[in-house]
Amino acid sequence: LRGCVLKLFPLPAMGHGYSDCACEHEVDAGCEDLERCTVFINIYDLNRDWLTANQVGKKLLNMGAFHAAVEVYGHEWSYGCEGVERAEPRRHEVHIYRQSVNMGPTSMSEIEVNKIIQAMKPFWLAHEYDLLQHNCCSFADAFSQELTQRPLPPWVNRLPRLLSNVDLVSPKLSRSVSRATFRLEDDEGEHDESPKMDAVDTYPSLDSRTASNLAKV
Repeated sequence: LRGCVLKLFPLPAMGHGYSDCACEHEVDAGCEDLERCTVFINIYDLNRDWLTANQVGKKLLNMGAFHAAVEVYGHEWSYGCEGVERAEPRRHEVHIYRQSVNMGPTSMSEIEVNKIIQAMKPFWLAHEYDLLQHNCCSFADAFSQELTQRPLPPWVNRLPRLLSNVDLVSPKLSRSVSRATFRLEDDEGEHDESPKMDAVDTYPSLDSRTASNLAKV
């Protein structure tokens, strides 16, 4: 069996649901359950406010502000303000599922994948989260390469990589903003019980709530 093995999957109500493919390879004969050992990069819009902005940004500039996670063996792994976490694939309380990129199957068993995760955790600690240089996208890139030797598609983390090269955004400032915005989000979450607004057809303003969600890219 040659080429990409595309997986049909149920989509959340708010998801866009189209899939890219970054693979072209021989399927490992040792993979007994091809569906479970196939690696996917699951990509999310930060929240509803970013749906239109990311749609336009990806179409015109081939980039956007995204959250990324890695799905393999029925679990989704990501990195954020609480370190490395495991979750149900393609579901999130805040982020809006956009699409998945098929990276092909891993030759590792599920036990070996779990060992890789445990080995990576000390290098992806919660307090070391950085808005631009050590975030969910950089973790997804590193984990994907461990599993498939294939990097994250460049458009997924192009925006934080570009911003990290801006002279005014120093690593120290980036880490400080990351910690501050996460604290702000926690405080707002304790008091804000208002319903979420529907997606709007305008670019989101950089108010405190939007800045807080940008920190999760």
